[in-house]
Amino acid sequence: MAFLFLAAVVGAALLLVLSRERTAAAEAAVLSTNGLHRAMWYEKRPGEIVHCKLCPNACKLSDGQIGICRARKNVGGELYSLVYGRIASAHVDPIEKKPFFHVLPGTMAFSIATPGCNMRCLFCQ
Repeated sequence: MAFLFLAAVVGAALLLVLSRERTAAAEAAVLSTNGLHRAMWYEKRPGEIVHCKLCPNACKLSDGQIGICRARKNVGGELYSLVYGRIASAHVDPIEKKPFFHVLPGTMAFSIATPGCNMRCLFCQ
């Protein structure tokens, strides 16, 4: 039973990653900023400053600055992701290996990661 679940999760993940198609509008937005994708969860501030609200660091970035995570950049008062669509790692692991190990013990968890990190955890995998 666990093998079927694992196979379904891995298969679905591979299908999602390999068959992903960009819309024409998204493709145009990416090309207009040299391959960058406009980020979400930020506020514009006066003077081309942006306030990133994605993580607890809440970076305030001037034009040209990159966030603590090294994954977001202010370009002309707009925040862009430097890692959008760039999966660095995809894993299916036992739930006990994850920070939410107490949820559904004995099951598997699917994790994806992109380059960059907003924390400096000593226990990081």
